[in-house]
Amino acid sequence: MTDLFRDRLEDLADQAPSGPGDLAERAVRGARRQRAGTLLSALAAVIALSLGAAAVTVDRGGDDGVTTGTVSETLPPSGVGPLSHAYYDFCGEKWNLGGNTASFSGRTCTQWKVVTRSGQTYRMPEALSVYTEQSAENYMNTAAPVAITPDGLRIAYYDEAAQRFAMRELDSGRIVHSPQTVTRAELVSRGTGLMLSPDGRRMATYDTITDLETGESTAVPKGWYTTKLASGDLPAVVTSERGPIGLLADGQVRELYRPKHWFRVAGLTPDGTGLVGITGTVPADQNVTEEGQIPYDTVVTIDTETGKERSRAAFTGAPPDISPLRTGVLDEQRILVADSRVGGRERTDPPTLGDRIYTIDRQTGEVHAVATLTYRGWSGDLIAAGL
Repeated sequence: MTDLFRDRLEDLADQAPSGPGDLAERAVRGARRQRAGTLLSALAAVIALSLGAAAVTVDRGGDDGVTTGTVSETLPPSGVGPLSHAYYDFCGEKWNLGGNTASFSGRTCTQWKVVTRSGQTYRMPEALSVYTEQSAENYMNTAAPVAITPDGLRIAYYDEAAQRFAMRELDSGRIVHSPQTVTRAELVSRGTGLMLSPDGRRMATYDTITDLETGESTAVPKGWYTTKLASGDLPAVVTSERGPIGLLADGQVRELYRPKHWFRVAGLTPDGTGLVGITGTVPADQNVTEEGQIPYDTVVTIDTETGKERSRAAFTGAPPDISPLRTGVLDEQRILVADSRVGGRERTDPPTLGDRIYTIDRQTGEVHAVATLTYRGWSGDLIAAGL
């Protein structure tokens, strides 16, 4: 099973209520990302993220775990600083298999919130968040996706008013829409992923890649699915349900690598010469641990010309329970990973859940913790910049 299809299972399980008999929980066990939220809270006082030259700060919440300040303000039309992450929640309330989701329709507390690196939090009502048309058949397909570039300067989202996906530049306020019309009903019925290249030039769903500068779109060949976008004219990384990982350029896929073990793609190196991912020793056709954890413990780089391993480094300095669920390339040397198994075990109401964010050096395997992002509630999602 490739990382894309495991991602899809996890994305389904993200929004599912927890419980011993839950189908999604049985499908991915403890490896699912249990997400929830009322308002954002950080576990540390002020955490500086040393990502390149930029210092990223996370505001500390009050004693009750709720962020100090307000999120009643909507995102200004321009002049917004780089984003740290975005999150949405179900107002901190429980929902159950479509039984009460209609009651969340139109409520501002269900909207995506964006958090700047300086700690400001805004509602983003133009970005569709929670699908309230839930049923026993589609209840796990809960939210419209967002994506944020690693520098935090751009965000992609589904614009329900325009019935199109959109990319917004936070500082200038410029908004570019994809040419394809996608109705809300289509999204609710089938869901999708959303990707944005680091330079903001291209935006993609699983089956379509759009150049936002020219407006040209490329259909991903049948049987392949977009996994990662790179900057400039570099190929897109695509994955097949049959197992191989390929590079898509000029409408054609070149099969590059066929993993033998569980493999999660981080993306291409900035120069395009390497495909970076994390892996372990468990064969891709075998189940994970009893706790649902895939033992990723190695970062590898695949040469994009030969398809052969160029480097391999075991993690060093990683916590024993690390289980990365989202990955991205940060720079020429490091990848960024999110481990979403924070919290969820305490008996508070609502629980505190979230992401631990790490960088991993792809040459040495050194793992560094850079932040813990948490939020309280029973269901929701959190997307960090670059992931």
